[in-house]
Amino acid sequence: MRSKKSIHNTAAGLSFELVRIAATLILPRLILTSFGSDYNGLTSAINQFLQMFILLQIGLGGVMQAALYKPLAENDTQKISIVAKTARVFLRKIAFIYIGIVIALAVVYPFIVADDFDWFFTFSLVVIMSLGIFAELFIAAGYQHLIAANQMNSVISVIGIIVLVLNTTVSAVLIRLGFGIHVIKSGAALTLFLKPVLIYGYVRKNYNIDIYVKKDNSLLKQRWDNAVQEISNFICQNTDLVVISIFTNVYEVSVYTVYMIVSNGVFGLLSPLTLGVSAAFGNMFAKNEEANIVKGMRVLELVAFSAATLLFGVTLVMIIPFVMLYTKGITDVNYNREIFSILVVATGLFRCFRTPYMAIVQAVGHFKQTRNGAIVEMSLNIAISIGLVFSFGIVGVVAGTLVAMVFRTVQYAVYVSRNVIKRSVFIFVKRIVLSFTCVAVIAALGYFFGLGFNVIPPDIKTWIVNAVITTLLAFGVVLSVEMLFYKKDVLTLLELLKKGVRSKA
Repeated sequence: MRSKKSIHNTAAGLSFELVRIAATLILPRLILTSFGSDYNGLTSAINQFLQMFILLQIGLGGVMQAALYKPLAENDTQKISIVAKTARVFLRKIAFIYIGIVIALAVVYPFIVADDFDWFFTFSLVVIMSLGIFAELFIAAGYQHLIAANQMNSVISVIGIIVLVLNTTVSAVLIRLGFGIHVIKSGAALTLFLKPVLIYGYVRKNYNIDIYVKKDNSLLKQRWDNAVQEISNFICQNTDLVVISIFTNVYEVSVYTVYMIVSNGVFGLLSPLTLGVSAAFGNMFAKNEEANIVKGMRVLELVAFSAATLLFGVTLVMIIPFVMLYTKGITDVNYNREIFSILVVATGLFRCFRTPYMAIVQAVGHFKQTRNGAIVEMSLNIAISIGLVFSFGIVGVVAGTLVAMVFRTVQYAVYVSRNVIKRSVFIFVKRIVLSFTCVAVIAALGYFFGLGFNVIPPDIKTWIVNAVITTLLAFGVVLSVEMLFYKKDVLTLLELLKKGVRSKA
């Protein structure tokens, strides 16, 4: 059953990510060509600030899912209802706090960009763009975590696809019709209300939730410990844009966001491969399946490291040619940033490398035990990013994120190896060394054959041909290394896939 759910989740997750990548390529390009880099930078910065307020959930998601693994495994409807009720009451309060903070942002942020946009223009845009997050906090309030804990992420992915297609279509049509940015973002905000409504309807129909049970705040006793984990993870993903927005200008924000379209897109393709693994491992730990846990961990590392090495190795070669084609005709800022692109790829790699270890920590609910590492990570990220932004601009900011990401990845891996699965840390070290060796070989091949880096192709067709050749070369490199050093794990993965296909049939 777990294999079947994993296949469904992976297929739906990959479909969602492909749609999301298409959307993130289409809309920024339309905004760039229709309004300019300053508008693209402004809307990207506002969206990033608003996403930060998801932190108001302060650790609820991981704790809620950890609290649900056992009752879901035992089909304890009463306990499931209590957890869901506790989360909903908490998040409803958070939704109203969110309103106040958004108003504060809408008042203050216009002064930061006052050189480029007038106060009311930015104020009203912040308010409009905040509506979708409020709807998600108030309407769906915690139900998405219930679906995820039950290893049904495929449902969330399908709903996400529906909403994303509608959102992109509405936005693109409004841009093509010549409407202003406020009307465009208003139309987009209205479509976002559909997601929480569909999630709410699905849970009410498929789960026997008793809405009259009493909440139990003791279930959230580790909320603050997990809050540190989530804040740290969020900072690694978002400090860059916040610091760039405050200490540079909207044009540099635009450069950063264009490169992050690529990095986030690649990470998005990888995330479905490990989607829902916390829930699967949570189920294993709840049933004390030690042998399956060890085997599952090795397979998870195989998937995470090999896929990240393959895709980010290709990205290293092809990212600058893509960015230059994507921004062709945009001359208000220079988008050709070599050192920056290398750091972006390195950060993306470590973001993927940490995934297996984060999944295990969440599955066993060891939030308090790993809290201090998260505090160090946040401190490193903020201090280095702000310290370097004045001298090195966006390069210094992403360097700070990379240092923090490396530290936290190592801390996660060491903790899991010593305290959860009990094995040699050398397994992780070996993985890192082999992955970076593969990336270096892929980069060397790309440079030798003139496929990427600063080789700017004349059109997208040539870029696609070069990207396909690079991918085939990268696949050969990664497959050779995996079969040489991890043949047993590769065969185990193939066997699990066969079982999943049979159970689906």
